[in-house]
Amino acid sequence: MTGKLIRILEAQLLAEEAGDLTLDDFCQRLQSPVTVVEALVAYGVIQPGGRLEERIFSAQELRRARVGLRLQRDLELNWAGVALALELIERLENLERQVALLSANAGR
Repeated sequence: MTGKLIRILEAQLLAEEAGDLTLDDFCQRLQSPVTVVEALVAYGVIQPGGRLEERIFSAQELRRARVGLRLQRDLELNWAGVALALELIERLENLERQVALLSANAGR
């Protein structure tokens, strides 16, 4: 269930968020101040590219940040907990993809 929901959210976000974002654009789309984005970066929730003064954020980072903010708000996790939860969700999604691939190959 969680994997399907995450994939639906990811597809919606990727459809609407094509291209790289500057810090200002990222904060605007995330509807959060720079201090929150700095915390997300500091705890490894998101990993923008570019130099420190010219951070570039991808649609994938925006998806992670949005999911992270929801985890923080809904489950009252601290930022370290959010980073861990996102890592575990991504591992679960990867395992689900591997199982689906193995199942498809076994049916041949």
